[in-house]
Amino acid sequence: MPDGTDDPPPVAEEARRTVADILADRRDVILQNWIQRVGQEPFHLGRSERAVADHIPKLIDALVENLLPSADEREPLGYRAQSLREAASEHARSRLIQGLWISEVITELRILVQEASREIRAEVSDEELPLEEVLAAELVVYDVLFGAAVTAAQALEEALRQERSETAGLIVHDLRTPLTTIKGYAQLLGRDPESERVGNAASVIVSQVSRLMEWIERFLTASQASMRTTELLLKPMDIKESIEGIVSSMGDEARRRVKIRVEPSAETSGDWDAMQIQRLLENVIANALKYAAEGDVDVLISNDADRRVVVQVKDQGIGVSASDRAQVFAPFYRSDDAIQHKIEGTGLGLFIAQGIAAAHGGELTLESPGVGKGTTVTLVLPRKNP
Repeated sequence: MPDGTDDPPPVAEEARRTVADILADRRDVILQNWIQRVGQEPFHLGRSERAVADHIPKLIDALVENLLPSADEREPLGYRAQSLREAASEHARSRLIQGLWISEVITELRILVQEASREIRAEVSDEELPLEEVLAAELVVYDVLFGAAVTAAQALEEALRQERSETAGLIVHDLRTPLTTIKGYAQLLGRDPESERVGNAASVIVSQVSRLMEWIERFLTASQASMRTTELLLKPMDIKESIEGIVSSMGDEARRRVKIRVEPSAETSGDWDAMQIQRLLENVIANALKYAAEGDVDVLISNDADRRVVVQVKDQGIGVSASDRAQVFAPFYRSDDAIQHKIEGTGLGLFIAQGIAAAHGGELTLESPGVGKGTTVTLVLPRKNP
């Protein structure tokens, strides 16, 4: 055994070479047994022909490649070969088209591990090699195929995110187009001076269509936030000026209650998406006014030790319980206190706001001492988007 060196133990390297030879020699047997077993799984409806996969042979070949010693021993085993990642990703995507879930693809790879291990044990036993070499060989296979399973799961998640994004975009487009037409004709009807009843009805239609279109936009924004696909148009902006504009547009009550303060020497500008940041701040400030029927809403702008811009919005409202604090950023979540106080809302605002902050490389957090003790929402933004 080596002492004080980073070189792998000789038995481990020998085991890797041995198992690579075994897998290459028994490749077709492993594939045949794998297809038979996977075909009996419920998600393949007991039909082995559904289990045939072109990428599994490539995966075994990549596994053999990974088992051979690398020139750089520091390279992590299991993720070295590009072919391994590609084979695992392609297999996962093909199974997604067949309708399989992530857990079912992982089950297929687990069965592949079992079949490979079965052949390794049989061959190593015939050669009467030491037990530690058998275990080392199996551990190597587990490590490499576990890496393949992780890669497959990542590929499936990415494919699902893409599919959800495209679906959300189609839904929004197909709803937005007829609603725009309805709204346009309703506005024309509302301009008819000869019929007050028609004008009032048209006004209601316009109002309700506008409300529905706003919900559609929120749905799209929430969908983008959940899939982390929010597109940013980064430009220099001053967050203090943005907050002042938001408060001014909210009316007299907001101008009276919201108190904006900037710490001395604090930098308030950065490269951000002005529209998205405005949407985030509007939501946070509107929440503070809505959940605190009276009292000031204090907005403090400062910089942290990393020179990031920090915006704290503090109210004296109904507060948030400890159990609710863990869930306030979940989509569609509304606390019992908000419902009891009959405060309107969709439960999407903070979820969207947190997604916007994350898209900028920042963070949005909420703190509250408890019910009836107010809330502080803190936004932290790097001045340059990473």
